[in-house]
Amino acid sequence: MFSIHMLPALFGDCLWVDYGKASDPKVILIDAGTAGTWKPLRKKTEDRIKESGNRLEIELFVVTHVDRDHIGGAVKFLAELHTLDVTVKELWFNGWHHLNRSIPPLKKDGLGAKDGEELMALLVDSPVVAWNGRFGRKATVVPDAGPLPSFEVEGMVITLLSPNQAKLDALVPEWLDELAKAKLMPGEAYVVKPPSDVLGKLPVQVLAGHPFEIDTAAANGSSIAFLATYEGKTVLFGADAHPDILVRNLARVDPSLLAGGIAALKMSHHGSKGNTNDELVRMLSATHYLVSTNGSIFGHPDDQAIARVLTLGPKGMQLHFNYREATNSRWAEEQAALKFKAHYGNDAEGLTVTL
Repeated sequence: MFSIHMLPALFGDCLWVDYGKASDPKVILIDAGTAGTWKPLRKKTEDRIKESGNRLEIELFVVTHVDRDHIGGAVKFLAELHTLDVTVKELWFNGWHHLNRSIPPLKKDGLGAKDGEELMALLVDSPVVAWNGRFGRKATVVPDAGPLPSFEVEGMVITLLSPNQAKLDALVPEWLDELAKAKLMPGEAYVVKPPSDVLGKLPVQVLAGHPFEIDTAAANGSSIAFLATYEGKTVLFGADAHPDILVRNLARVDPSLLAGGIAALKMSHHGSKGNTNDELVRMLSATHYLVSTNGSIFGHPDDQAIARVLTLGPKGMQLHFNYREATNSRWAEEQAALKFKAHYGNDAEGLTVTL
């Protein structure tokens, strides 16, 4: 089995991946939403322990970057591990020291962004997790030349695509300024924008041809993004990564891994128009496209990003949204005419996609 549960994390990401035997699946966790929305993750954890009657072992926990809609719940989760019957075998996260090409100390210090520092304090010399262990505690990063980092995690092959060192370097000045410019300060984290239909309900072909402007946020660019392959099915977990580095490093992947298209793409930055370009859609040709957000704050997903997927992706594709909101409801109405399927989750459970 290979399934992805997009938990209800409001405008953030919390992705629970099950793979292996259906009777005893392995688990990979990717992000945990905001501090205020980590409770569905705790419930999922407690339910799994109750169902199995055993301690939960998370093979790999990837905290992709320091945006609060990805890291906030991770801080809460790790802080409460002592109250949960859970083992986190390995964790990937790039903190302040990784941005500066060094190794975290074995004691706390005081530099950096609030949530990143809080998570670092939980991880430093932690007896329960191996922090960036496969990278010698150095940064989880893609070299600019040579083979892409690739690892096997209990049968799942992980191929790292993002970030590179340049993307991490770009975050340094913003981290030192408490990431205020990267929108990570309490009360200043996000600026309310009108929903994505400000262009009007334009036809898909028109939206797809809208000029592309790449996301330039440094925090998003520092995202850990990767391909996960299990039993011939490959998924790209895009976090909030920039499309330029994804396209560049996908070109370095063994072509056989992408031949015929991949099983699923978790769209970067919740389906933002600045994170899904034409080249990326053409390279991947996914059967399933996943969008994790309730559309609040930024109005994601943007119609332009979904239109690019519908125009350039394979026929008969399926779109998966873990909420049904005004920002994505048009796709339920247009699926028959455009010959694709749209699936929606709900506020309580989110949505599970079985590949």
